[in-house]
Amino acid sequence: MPTRITMGMKMNTYRYNLMQSTNTLNDSMLRVQKQRKFNSYAESPAEATQAWRVRQDFMDNDSFKRNTHDTYTRFQTAWLTMGSVKTHLEDATGRTAIIRGMTDTTAAAKTEVGGVLINTADTIIQAMNGAKYGEEFVFSGTDGSRAPFSWNETTGDLLYRGVSITPPDYNNGWKDLGMDWGTTLGEDGIPKDFFKKANYDKIPAPEYEVVEPGNTLATSKSNMEDKKKAMEVKLEALEKLGKEEPPLPLHPSQNLEFFYTDENSDEYKQAEEEYNKYMDKIYKPYQKAKGEYETAVEEYEEAKEKYDTEVSKKEWYEYFQNMRTLNKMSEEVQYADLGMGMKEITDADGKTKMISSTIFNNATPGINMLGYGVDEDGDPKNLVLIMKELGELLCSCDEQGHYPNEGDEEKAFRLFAKFDELSALTLKGYTYTDVQGKYLQSNETTLKDQETNLNEQIADLEKVDEAQAISMFMWDYSCYSAGLKIGTQLLSESLIDYMR
Repeated sequence: MPTRITMGMKMNTYRYNLMQSTNTLNDSMLRVQKQRKFNSYAESPAEATQAWRVRQDFMDNDSFKRNTHDTYTRFQTAWLTMGSVKTHLEDATGRTAIIRGMTDTTAAAKTEVGGVLINTADTIIQAMNGAKYGEEFVFSGTDGSRAPFSWNETTGDLLYRGVSITPPDYNNGWKDLGMDWGTTLGEDGIPKDFFKKANYDKIPAPEYEVVEPGNTLATSKSNMEDKKKAMEVKLEALEKLGKEEPPLPLHPSQNLEFFYTDENSDEYKQAEEEYNKYMDKIYKPYQKAKGEYETAVEEYEEAKEKYDTEVSKKEWYEYFQNMRTLNKMSEEVQYADLGMGMKEITDADGKTKMISSTIFNNATPGINMLGYGVDEDGDPKNLVLIMKELGELLCSCDEQGHYPNEGDEEKAFRLFAKFDELSALTLKGYTYTDVQGKYLQSNETTLKDQETNLNEQIADLEKVDEAQAISMFMWDYSCYSAGLKIGTQLLSESLIDYMR
């Protein structure tokens, strides 16, 4: 029996097909508007997966570009600062000034150049502290929150992030202290076997003896510093006493006035009595005080030398302790991911570390630029300290241009030779920042090229052919319009359809 096709059945089929046409038209319209081949993962799983990976690479590339630009700006600041330092070392405030000051025979030239060197040293420190990227100090290593260099107002030491880089004593090196620290400095700038043999964490203050006129020998066990000050006061009082030396009288037997006088006479006995009284009450007490004074001076100098030596030992021990901290600061790294792979490896001890070729270190410790530590002569291996001391030596010359102490001229030429070495180190710092800046520029160019390539890949995977998309949209629109026309003109429901 044939099935009767009613108008309702036709309308249901028509509505279903019209909705399909509407969805197709909407998809075509979205392709034209967004210019994408697909609008959901379900439309093309393979292409959508590949597009997600490419877009992830694109976002990583954008992050690498920002990191590279920030790092480049940081190194650009460091490069400009080191360029300023380089200029100071090359022009009249640097090497040329030192040569002129050391060879000129006039005191005025030496004093003038010495002052210039001291001011230039301060200027270099100010320049290093003034290099900032945002709120961070460029030359502070990984601790960019505080200025890298400062001067200790009490001791005059140059500090790097609060740690002194000034050797305790310029004139006498660590070798002269007789400490069994080894005979040479190691690669880390610390005497060989220093931490194996040295144990000066608690150096006791030495005892010494005090002699006073009219008193017996007394041993003091109080603190060395207090006793040293007390001794200086006593020595000053004894020194004043020593300036009023009484004359030595002649005994009547040696005095021509009493040569023919009878020794048993009252006149002779009276003269002898006055002589003995003077010797017992005035001259002999003075001689005793003078002897005790000289003994006290000798013992004080001996005790002071011993005390100063012990203090120097402790200061050098503390300095080499600081060297370990400075060595760690000089090796600080601050990783920046610039798109070089950033990969870790595990060593034999099970510790993980970064592969240096896959990351970029943007830390620039200032002590690596100006130098730090001490050499075999006890001289600082820091450019600023060498300039400062050399300037002070030149300023100390007298009116004839002569140095105040024997050996100062030889020391000045020795420091000048080391100034040349440290200048070369600082110029290497300038070259380092320049090379790193050029590398960062090259890396930024590479990342931009990669960005272009990734954009092309995204376009190939996602972007639709505009002409084809518009043609498909017009076709789907025509189909949709035709469907609407059929629905309004050819299909109509009867009273029977409403009654069913």
